[in-house]
Amino acid sequence: MFAERWRTICALVFALLCIIFNWQWGVGVMFLIWVIRDIASGESHFVEVIKRSEELPLYVLVIFTQLFFALFFLVTDFPQDVFLLWFL
Repeated sequence: MFAERWRTICALVFALLCIIFNWQWGVGVMFLIWVIRDIASGESHFVEVIKRSEELPLYVLVIFTQLFFALFFLVTDFPQDVFLLWFL
């Protein structure tokens, strides 16, 4: 059973490490993986299943929200002057 779900187990351990060590970038990586998987599959499992083919506006809103959270958590661990270099 555990051998079949190694990705889920690794993600749970990584999430626990992110909480313990306050790695906000790790949460951003997890959101980024989540949004990539959702775009590839064409459906999102946010609170309920939202399919791109059936509810495009809501699907796009969820994807953009996930991308915002991913970027937000990836950037918050950087000092402010490094963050400003991204826009130059």
